[in-house]
This record gives sequence, C-alpha cells and structure tokens, in this order.
Amino acid sequence: MTLYSIFLVYYFMIVIKSSSNKVINPHNYNFTLNPTNTICSNDDSSVFLLIGVNTRPENFAQRQLIRETWTKRSIFVQVRVIFLLGLTPNKKIQNRLLLESNTYKDLVQENYMDTYRNLTLKGVMSLKWIIKYCSNIKYYLKCDDDIVINTFKVLQFLKQVKLKPKTIACNLLYDSGVIRDVSSKWYLSVEEYAPDKFMDYCSGAAYIITSDVLEEMYNKSHYVHFVWIDDFYMTGLLGHVTRSNFYDLFDRFELTISTLGYTRLGFAMKFSSSNKSSDEAPIESFYMTVRVSGRAKCFEIDWATSPPNSLPNSEPYSEPIKDPI
Repeated sequence: MTLYSIFLVYYFMIVIKSSSNKVINPHNYNFTLNPTNTICSNDDSSVFLLIGVNTRPENFAQRQLIRETWTKRSIFVQVRVIFLLGLTPNKKIQNRLLLESNTYKDLVQENYMDTYRNLTLKGVMSLKWIIKYCSNIKYYLKCDDDIVINTFKVLQFLKQVKLKPKTIACNLLYDSGVIRDVSSKWYLSVEEYAPDKFMDYCSGAAYIITSDVLEEMYNKSHYVHFVWIDDFYMTGLLGHVTRSNFYDLFDRFELTISTLGYTRLGFAMKFSSSNKSSDEAPIESFYMTVRVSGRAKCFEIDWATSPPNSLPNSEPYSEPIKDPI
C-alpha cells in the first residue's frame, strides 16, 4: 500500500467515525425475486463457495450458459450460484424473469432499476441476501456475466491457500486516478468523491471474499458515503473500513480479455467437434474453446493443475446455448 493510499484510508476512517451514528445509505429496497431455501440456508454448511454473478435482466443466454458449464451443480457440488439484477422497465422481460426464476430459482432481484450507475446497489444487495439466507458459506466470489470462471482451479486455490480471516482476494489496483472528464463513462464528480486518486481496491471483474467479513461490510455500508463505482465502493471503501486484508492475485490469476470484444457469451461461442472420447468432460472442452476462440474474458489461476480429464458422462457442446425461456 502506498503512502497516499494509507492517507486515504485514515481520512475515510475519520470521516466514518465522525458520522458513525448517522445512517446515510439505508438500502431501503425489497426483494422482488428471491430464491429462499433453494440455494442454501443459514443452517446449511455444505456450501463451500457461493458465486454471485452481476447480470442484466435481458441476458438470458449468458445465465443459461453459466448454469450449464462452470457452475453446474451436478459437477461442482459445493458451489452455488445466484444471479444479481435490478428491475427492468420492459414488462415482457420482467415476466420472462419471473418464469426463469420459477424454473431455476437462482435469481436475486430488488426493486431498483438495473442501470450501470446502480451497480453499487447490486453489490450491497448481494451482501444483504447472503447474510439473511446463506450465511454459512465459506467464501463468496463476485463476478460479471461476461467472465468465465475456471471453477476447478478456484476451488483448488481456496483449499490449498486457506485465506486468513477477513480477506479479499483479487487483482489489486494501486494508485488509480479518478476520472474527472464529464464525457467519460467512469466520470466521478468531486462531490461524489473528493480525492484525486482511489485508495487501493480490486478489479471488479472477479474477486473472492471470506465469509466472516460480509456482515460487517453490509453493516458498514449504511454509514459509508455512496460511490457508484461498485468495485471501488465494495472492495476499496468497505474493504478498508472493515480493516480487511488484501490478497493480491495478480501473479496467480490470468485475466485474458479478447481484442475481438465481448458481445453475447453463448451466441458468439461455437463449440467445434473434437477428437476426445465422449466420457471426457464437456466443461474442460468449454474452457479450451473459450481460450482458443478469444470470445470472452477468462479468469483462472494459472499455476494450478488442470481440471480432471473425466467427469460424469455428458454430450459435448456442439451449438451455442439458446434462450431458456
């Protein structure tokens, strides 16, 4: 941590302490889609890793592809996934979401609009939901729906490294400058955030949090000044005010972003036939296809061993996943 980041941490500690009895972010939103008791429960300690995926209401195909590949419950028995979203003004899409929720029971939605500048609300919502319905997990992994997680390697990493309590593991960003250009997508006004640099925080593509700090992060969010840039708010502000430890994964995680750009995961992907025997894992083929095609972002631990060569029998993918609804 740089001296400037240390200064920012102490600055915000003083600000928060001076207003610690004043709730400024009550998060007065209600769940409109809620998979209670279908993902896990507060009495269930069998879930090792919960994955929260930021997704847009209309991204039906992305969610289905994720369900059928790197969060497939029959393969990753200690892993659960929830899809995090806000409301859409499109009634047709909202009705489809209701049907999707009834079918898969893995959508978490609150009654704020699903917009780019409401991503922080989505992050706080995830903490609220975990505390209320799934508090016995060991780790929480947040990612976006344009990310492919190598779940085999993440699980191996977590079981080998055994992160110490109150830890956020991520690709840590240092001394990032605040963008004041009003034409920029990431513009942040002085009124929203006064310093000209961010304190250290995690890249929002994906990060892992030990479960023991999630409730404290949620409680502190009521007293921390709202910043719409969610990865900074969740891991920078809330991470520092909870005095969380940071485990920098820069040298261990590989993040490959295609120069082709991301359009629609599932539509853009075409799974070609292979010479592998039919009893080998379609998931492994899926990861290889992602890496070769360069159609999506790939987030994996590069030093871990490869996934097993065989998993329960399943037909290999030959076509993009279609809308489930």
